[in-house]
Amino acid sequence: MERTSTAGHNAVRWAWLAPAIIVLLALFLRLYRLDDQSLWDDEVFSLSASQLSIRQMHPILVEDVVHPPLHYYVLHVWSKVVGATAFDARLLSVIFGTLAVALLYLLAKYLFDSRTASLSALLLAVSQISIQFSQEARPYAQILFLSLCATYLFIRALRERSALFWWLAVGSIVLTIQTHYFGLFLLPCFLAVAVVFRNKSRIPGSWWIGGAALIFGSCAAWFASGVLHEVLYGLKIVRSLGHSFSDHWYAPFELVAVFNNGRADGIAAPVVPWTYVFGGIVFFLPAVMALIASVWRPSRDASGRFQNSTVILAIFCAVPAVLAISTGRVIRFYDPRYIAYCAAPYYVLVARGWSQLKVPAARIAVIAVGLLYSVYALRAVYFIPYKQNYRDAMSYVAGHSMPGDCYAYSDKAPLMRGIELKRAWDLFQAGRPGMALDPVETVVGMPCQRVWFVATWLWPMPGVKLSLEKAKHVLETAFTPVEEQSYFRVGVTLYKRKDDRLAGIPGNQTARSEPNRR
Repeated sequence: MERTSTAGHNAVRWAWLAPAIIVLLALFLRLYRLDDQSLWDDEVFSLSASQLSIRQMHPILVEDVVHPPLHYYVLHVWSKVVGATAFDARLLSVIFGTLAVALLYLLAKYLFDSRTASLSALLLAVSQISIQFSQEARPYAQILFLSLCATYLFIRALRERSALFWWLAVGSIVLTIQTHYFGLFLLPCFLAVAVVFRNKSRIPGSWWIGGAALIFGSCAAWFASGVLHEVLYGLKIVRSLGHSFSDHWYAPFELVAVFNNGRADGIAAPVVPWTYVFGGIVFFLPAVMALIASVWRPSRDASGRFQNSTVILAIFCAVPAVLAISTGRVIRFYDPRYIAYCAAPYYVLVARGWSQLKVPAARIAVIAVGLLYSVYALRAVYFIPYKQNYRDAMSYVAGHSMPGDCYAYSDKAPLMRGIELKRAWDLFQAGRPGMALDPVETVVGMPCQRVWFVATWLWPMPGVKLSLEKAKHVLETAFTPVEEQSYFRVGVTLYKRKDDRLAGIPGNQTARSEPNRR
């Protein structure tokens, strides 16, 4: 009897050893080279906004309009407690990303078994897209964790008819939507699952009404704070709509390939063509096989309840993706990052398909190939630059500037506006006076002996090169380029005035003050 009890305790201990190792692996992979690359444009905005007071932050977030405020509020508190460096800010996403791995294990184990749960967590632990966003001071790791909370709690509420799980699920979906607008696409998932399983599990109507009131009330409060006006009349929406980089006919295939770690040649590079086929065979096909097997041969758990977990996961994976891509086709505003949270239920489907392979040798081979390829694809996250290198560019300018220098930028799309450069300077050169940036057309008529032209861009679009050439042509009417430095998607060029005599320049009655003034 005592031996049986000891064996039982050992079994429990070993049962939690695998998930613990996987979670620790996930933490290590998200911490590895965390501060290696510079903060890029969106991260610069996150840190700049979160360092303000809540009162100062609110109008900036309303004007930005792209994201709800929760991530910035959380980052604001985090920065006060932990710190406001790039490493500190990204550490918050590391924590959310690691917790998501642990939560996915719990979800998959609740729906299936320990083997499927371990494989699911391992897939998310080594996922290229998950590690990428767990190393960014942006809301995507946070929405992954919160969406998993909402999914797990909703499924438990549905099956157990638990009021506690229901209201926790409602609270999670509120937080998810307040983190990213595309969290709204989880609501049709809730409704679809409830309809499909209406004869097996029923949620009381009063719960639905109360949950809907809470969800839409929170959304209405945010939109009423000025966001709706900004959506209808603000410049941000006008500039953003119609400039999607992922709005194309093969977007659904690209999304699946991204989930399959298909950007092996770089996060900033297109999906490698051969990975469409490879990922389709190793990852997507097992997921489809698991779904088909569940539909045609539904299983029951030990208690005899109907359990069609793969259908539930397919709904939470496919519905947000279809809605996001369809919306993107209409408004031309879509990127796979907005629905990266769909990768989690997808990985459970893949893991389920792997675990159901009948031939042990084939099962081991497919799992090994899939995981080894996933690890190989991480080179794109760790060793291939994909974030604008503001850090080194601003450090170079600060180290070589002289009193009286001027600083120029191009305000012509698709180059970035001067506000991004000013924010980057303030973050990377904290303690120095602010960078006084002026458009190139203005700088030409200013009393400057030397001009630093700083250009940055997010993607190598055809218009970038043309805009750069036009800006430089304007500067070269009065200045001569003497030095040029190139960093990843940030260019720095130093110009010297052709004619040292400043007389005759309009408005040249006073010399320019300290160049780094605010």
